[in-house]
Amino acid sequence: MSKINQVVREFLKYMEWKWEELSESSYRFIVPGHNGRWVCVLRWEKDSFIGCFSTCSNNVPARRRAAATEYLMRATYNLRIGNFEMDYEDGEVVFKTSAPLDGIEPSMEFVKALAFANYSIMDRYLLSSGPDLRGFRQGHPQGCG
Repeated sequence: MSKINQVVREFLKYMEWKWEELSESSYRFIVPGHNGRWVCVLRWEKDSFIGCFSTCSNNVPARRRAAATEYLMRATYNLRIGNFEMDYEDGEVVFKTSAPLDGIEPSMEFVKALAFANYSIMDRYLLSSGPDLRGFRQGHPQGCG
């Protein structure tokens, strides 16, 4: 087992979350946020990068994808870490944070910081005081779906 794999397992055990090992370099689990729950994948390429990918539970309907695209572009503007992405074919929305691993000794603190940056932003935009990701998924005029 690689060092990064050991560190990611240590992080998931620390969080007391159930996870599924998808491959030697990725794990999937549910994040219990304040504003909802979502699927997250931690994935890495040895000595290259590690990424945390949070996926909205429902896809944006085709009729709302143009509005969702604008919302996600505005939400991503000025973020210091990470970005939203939407697959325009099926409406899947993902928030991604990633970091290089080249020359870095992986630690639980490193993985925790990357993951928590991802979770806090996803949770914030999942349900906010203005337009939010839930609204677009559910077809509300001030949301993505």
